[in-house]
Amino acid sequence: MGQQYESENGPLNALYEKAYRIYEEKRFDEALFSFMKLVAQNPKEKNYWFALASTYQALTMYIQAKAAWDTYLYIDPQYPEAYFEAAKCAYFLGKIEAIDLMEQAKIHSLDPLFEKKAKTIKQKWQQEISYG
Repeated sequence: MGQQYESENGPLNALYEKAYRIYEEKRFDEALFSFMKLVAQNPKEKNYWFALASTYQALTMYIQAKAAWDTYLYIDPQYPEAYFEAAKCAYFLGKIEAIDLMEQAKIHSLDPLFEKKAKTIKQKWQQEISYG
């Protein structure tokens, strides 16, 4: 029935590669199922959480995406882009936590352009909150 996908790194990596290709084709609903399966089979693999969070986000499922980003950040609290994406989810959910997460993105970044982008977005959100 279902074909077993193998690669030199094993069936989970093969499933990840397949799901990633599906994600790149913007078939997010299909990719979501595979990424959920990967996370269930290996919950400590940060790349699976990154992919799951990104897929939820692409589907505008911000509550689920934020939860997946939180898990990713629990595994790897140093990755600025995860803070950045978690901040965007929090923002879309109307959570003030978005500002703190964007600050964390800025703090953990080694890229001056990324830091500037995070700072600009954070300032915009702070203005929106103070006028809202």
